[in-house]
Amino acid sequence: MPKYQDSKKNIGYCHVTAESREDAEKILTLSGQYLGGRYLKIDWGKGKKQSELKVDPNKILSSTIYIRNLPYSTTEDEVGKFFKSCGEILSVRLVYNSVHRHFKG
Repeated sequence: MPKYQDSKKNIGYCHVTAESREDAEKILTLSGQYLGGRYLKIDWGKGKKQSELKVDPNKILSSTIYIRNLPYSTTEDEVGKFFKSCGEILSVRLVYNSVHRHFKG
């Protein structure tokens, strides 16, 4: 889980991959919900470039969700439990700053 190097607190954002697009759409409905003292901002992850997928560029095929504004103390387990009611979560990846190796929030 990415953390600030000096304080060891999480940076504040992650990626969640759901088992299906339908489960991912359920996760999107939780945007604005309160978790650990902060309101979540949830949107589709970018995933692969549409040109690489060779499909209609107007269709979003990803089941990866991008969540912003996570509390720095958030853990991968907490994120997984929070979204469990939306369907099966395949993975949670908290994003780190590649230079400072800390959670971005």
